[in-house]
Amino acid sequence: MKNVLLSTAALLLIAAACPGQSTNNTDLVTVRIPYAVHVGNNVLNPGTYTIEHDPGASVIQLKNDHGSIIDLPARTIGTVLQEPSYETRLTLTKTQGNYYLDKLWLAGKAYGYDLSPASKPANVAVYTAGNPIVIEAWDPRIPGSSPATVASSGSADRFQSSTASAHLMREVRHVLVSLPYYSIFDNLAYRVDGDSVTLIGQVTRPVLKSDAENAVKHIEGVGQVNDEIQVLPLSPMDDQIRLAEYRAIYGYPALNRYAMGALPPIHIIVDNGHVTLVGVVANEMDKNLAGIQANGVPGVFSVTNDLQVEHR
Repeated sequence: MKNVLLSTAALLLIAAACPGQSTNNTDLVTVRIPYAVHVGNNVLNPGTYTIEHDPGASVIQLKNDHGSIIDLPARTIGTVLQEPSYETRLTLTKTQGNYYLDKLWLAGKAYGYDLSPASKPANVAVYTAGNPIVIEAWDPRIPGSSPATVASSGSADRFQSSTASAHLMREVRHVLVSLPYYSIFDNLAYRVDGDSVTLIGQVTRPVLKSDAENAVKHIEGVGQVNDEIQVLPLSPMDDQIRLAEYRAIYGYPALNRYAMGALPPIHIIVDNGHVTLVGVVANEMDKNLAGIQANGVPGVFSVTNDLQVEHR
């Protein structure tokens, strides 16, 4: 079985590493905001800000250069058709002459964050108006990733660069999900930096790791492939857990619709008795149900529910 999803681990990183501050699992973004922006009853002055969300945390932290922190609810949203975003970007909306936070999208990830509920003051009746204002952002953990020009309405150079990145991402995604041994027990992901592609994730068969590398090497426009895919250890116990998890999740009446078709969207990664769920589901209830079902399988040491909720 194959899966259209490249998981929440899939990263197109146009940004960079601050050692010792955040783990690779943390969503970390730096952005220069050229306007005064309203966040609830606060007003952010123009300047450089860091937006950070640790896995499992209920809030996103927004920090300025002086260390002041605003906590925002971590409301996760999926991208349209679960396609990974081609760039990291913050969008604003302008209403009644004021700017408000809107969405944060992460390069290479099939999810982002909806910041608008916390941004909108209670006395603003009409919130969204017109097209979103796009502000480029970057991951400070990758050296040299800061864009020269940040406030942007879409210059020709930026559009061409983004289009090239988006095309390469689509090609990488296409060849990965087309691999014959790719199943719901594997998690193939990638990040793109120029013409360099880094493959990440976990697979149950060594042949899938080598097939993924060879397939991506033959994509036009790819100059280098770094294969960091983890081959999961051989374990009869893990194999038993995989089968039991499949039955518990896809056999549950409220979730069995996800088993229909050739590309089930919930992936079950088992590593020495530890289970991680990755993929996209239709709503928060389905995410919670999948986690409950996964936790109910005997012999499982832990369950990490990294499922994302589809944005409609």
